[in-house]
Amino acid sequence: MGILFRPYTIITVLLVTLIRDREKGSLWQALTGQAVRGRVFGERLARLPSHYSFGFVWSDFHPQTELYGTSG
Repeated sequence: MGILFRPYTIITVLLVTLIRDREKGSLWQALTGQAVRGRVFGERLARLPSHYSFGFVWSDFHPQTELYGTSG
């Protein structure tokens, strides 16, 4: 099993999204995958293949896609 994360957002001059891992409590910068605070400061997460897309664009090309989530 991998590291479990929960969202943690800090707004400064620019929007910087951080995630906190539940195991060690370290803060990681979401975009770079680098630990910015905690016991593993400076380490980087392994990159996984991914794709950024707006939902409405994705659904135009992949109409069979089902969305899951929580409301509220």
